Amino acid sequence: MPDERPLILVVEDQANHRKILKTFLEAQGWAVELAKDGTEGRASLAKRPALVLTDLKMPGGSGLDVLKESKRQSPGTPVILMTAFGAVADAVEAMRSGAADFLAKPLDFDELKRAASQALAAGRLNQGEWVMEPAAGGRPLVGAGPAMEKVYALIAKAGPSDATVLILGETGTGKELVAAALHAASPRRDKPFVKVHCGAVPEDLLE
Repeated sequence: MPDERPLILVVEDQANHRKILKTFLEAQGWAVELAKDGTEGRASLAKRPALVLTDLKMPGGSGLDVLKESKRQSPGTPVILMTAFGAVADAVEAMRSGAADFLAKPLDFDELKRAASQALAAGRLNQGEWVMEPAAGGRPLVGAGPAMEKVYALIAKAGPSDATVLILGETGTGKELVAAALHAASPRRDKPFVKVHCGAVPEDLLE
């Protein structure tokens, strides 16, 4: 069977760091492809990773080179840069070039997990690859414009978190689809998406 786990491309010139990152990311349920320098990293973009995690300073081209090539080949693929050289100018250039995040070394692995989860969720939105549960009608979220962009951004931000989300809107505006998209963006995406029709439940039972 094909591996359906999201593929993360890790571009890192330090062998021990590559090994640690691979072990950690695979423990979160993600597939990992490793590249040892910028040249190998750019070539590995052909494998169509769901997320690129790259060091900033390394042989064969910088992480910014990997970022720019990734954006050229697949604009919707998120890229996170890592560096032990936390220069503000580098962070600004990375974000202006389209980086999803910029992490300082030594890495905080809770922060890495948060950043990777959020970037993967945003990437699925960018690629239009939301998979809805059959109970949600199997219909993807559609729409463009400033209002929908805000909705997509909020889903990408809230989905990977443990926050409780209240969705408001008139009948027929797609509240259930947004709930399904939040579920698809969450770490619980492999668990059932359970709908409860509160209007059909007696008030005293809900309490």
